[in-house]
Parts: sequence; C-alpha cells; structure tokens
Amino acid sequence: MTELTFQFDDAADLPPSPSEADLRVIPAARGVVLLETATGEPVVLLTAGSMRARVATRLLEDAEKPTSRTRGQLRGVVGRARWIRCGGMWETHWRYLEIAAELWPKSYVSMVTWKPPSWLTLEIESDYPHFRITRDPRGGGECIGPFLTRRDADAFLQSLTDAFCLCRSAACLRKSPHGTKCNHGQMGRCLSPVDGTISMPDYRLALRDAFDFAAGERTPLRDSLQAEMTQAAATLAFEEAAAIKTRLDRLKDFDQPRYATVARLEEFRWLFVERGVGANTIQLFHIRPDKLYAGSVFRWPLEPDQLDAEIQSAHALPANTESIEPLSLLRCSLATRQLHADEARRGIVLHWGADIDAQTLYDRIADWMDLADDDAAPSQPASGEELSSEPSSA
Repeated sequence: MTELTFQFDDAADLPPSPSEADLRVIPAARGVVLLETATGEPVVLLTAGSMRARVATRLLEDAEKPTSRTRGQLRGVVGRARWIRCGGMWETHWRYLEIAAELWPKSYVSMVTWKPPSWLTLEIESDYPHFRITRDPRGGGECIGPFLTRRDADAFLQSLTDAFCLCRSAACLRKSPHGTKCNHGQMGRCLSPVDGTISMPDYRLALRDAFDFAAGERTPLRDSLQAEMTQAAATLAFEEAAAIKTRLDRLKDFDQPRYATVARLEEFRWLFVERGVGANTIQLFHIRPDKLYAGSVFRWPLEPDQLDAEIQSAHALPANTESIEPLSLLRCSLATRQLHADEARRGIVLHWGADIDAQTLYDRIADWMDLADDDAAPSQPASGEELSSEPSSA
C-alpha cells in the first residue's frame, strides 16, 4: 500500500465490478479522487466537477458505447477510492499536483497541462552582463517575473531594451570594448558598450536601473524623465524634449495588465481567497516562491478579529528562494495562471505585504461576498479543464 503524507477526506472499498449504487459513496462534488487496487497501489488520479460521475466513466460499463476507450476500462482493477473535496478549479488543480508529485515523483510533470512560467534573470557582476529569459530561475543572479508565457517575457524584454537602450545581443556584448558599434548604436538606440562608448562599470549601472524599473520601481524614473522633458522644453531644446517624450511613451508598455504581477522572485507572495467546501465558506491560500500553503477555512459572516491569527501566521511564512525545486516551479505556474484568470474565476487576489491586516482583508472579503448576494460573485465554475494521471486521457 502506498503511504501518503497528504490527507484525503475519506475512502471506500469498491467491488471488482461495481454498480452505480456502489459508487454512491463517492461525493457528486468537485474534488480529486485517487483510484487504487485492492492492495492500495495507485491506479489513476482524477480531478472532477463531480467525482462520482468521473469515476463512473472509468468503472461502469456503457451498453450504448461498448467500445468507448475509457468507459469501464478499469473494472476488475480498481478496488478502492480515496477523495478530497475542493471548493473550486484552482484548488482542485493544486491538490492534484501535490498528490501526483508524491505518488509519481519521476513522472508527475507529464501529468499536468501547464508549464513553469518564464522569468528574466540578470547576473550583473558577470563579465558580460545581460538579461536572459528562462523557465528555471535557479541558475543564479537576480530574477523578476513571472510571465505567463514566453511570448510575454520576450515582449517585456524588448520593451525594456528599447526603453533603456540596452545591448540586444549577448554575442555582440562579448566583444566589448573592442567591437564595432552596431546599427542600433549608430542610431542612438544602444548605449554601445561593444566599442567602449560606455564603460562596462557604467553599463552595469544602466542595467541596475533597468532591473529596478522592471521589478516595479517605476515612479522615480518617470518623474525624472518628466522633469528633464519639461526643462528641455523650457530651454527650447525641442529635439531633446521630443526624444525624452518618446522614451516616456515606451515606458507605458509596462502598464499592460499582463505585466501587472511582475516583481522580484522573492516578492512572489500572494494571498488567494477562494470559495470553500460547503455553503458560505471561504478558503485562504498563501503563495510563496517555493511553496503553496492552505490557510484557514472560515464561515461567512465573520468578524475582522477572527482573521488576526491567520494574518500573523501568514506574515511568518518565509519567501524562500533557495529551496526552489521543479515542483516549486509548477506551483508558481499554477498560481500565475490564477493571477491572470478573469475576475469571474479567480476570487480575491492580494499581493502580500506588511500593509495587509485583518481589517483590510475583511473589507475585501465583505465586498466580494456582497457581489455574491447580487448573483455576480467571482466564484469558480464547476466545469472546466480536468486532469488525469493517465498519459493519454484528460
């Protein structure tokens, strides 16, 4: 029998050829269900809007579809079911990921439909420092992200390169300072460390400014450029003022919603509030770079001071970037997908910081629950992308 540290809600033994009545012990509710042999060996892990209905597709025969690929295919193999109920799709996928990683540590990556997000890294003290796009931020240097797709990361880096006149080619950079100025340098769109126009120490300072801006420190640079543009216009240096305005316009690219969650890796700290299991319940989840934590479940309505202990515990959770592993990257990806989900699906999403207190959180939850009373709550649907540990099944 496979021993799991993960705790399921309940379990039931099943006969070799179960009937529909035999499956009524499994909840017809959203969750994750593990089917095992009678001796406790895992057979298949499934997510479902209705666990009972999805198990039925694996264990019950269908007289109308006798050749169905999945229908009844596990009859005679499965002898036991274990399950856990979940409040919404995001929680369901997270529970599935954690269980799959524990059951099949060498193959669980192939059992999910998402990939790790993209990040930008910078080793500023390297001989030829440059930004690099990666799915694995553990390679060294400072890191910002996450980006939901590689395309978003590419577009962000292009805008950053344009805005700060950075070198566009690592190969070109390696020729510094004895290379030839590129076309972008000749047009004034590159600081041109390649030919020594700017020294490498000064280029590192430019990279630092670019990194800090990309990581979210946007206001100081914009205020500085606005002042420079005003001064240039006042002295009738209109060409210089126009160039500064062009640069300010480039900086607007970073205000796009797809970049709203980009920050330093160590600042990947979020609080999710989701619908819980059962009426009028809410579930809190705490997101950190290396782990996801299931917080407390509360019944609504509640008092603000009921959240105090949860807030204090969450403030104590570490944002550890040293213990990131492949599973951590998939957790980050799952959280990133939720951050970019439409409002009707994602519930409450708060970037975690020292300013989060019980009253602030209570007010957000109260507003959210008021929407529920108007039948417009940001609740998660019961149907959607379902997962299976079977290699060719969805």
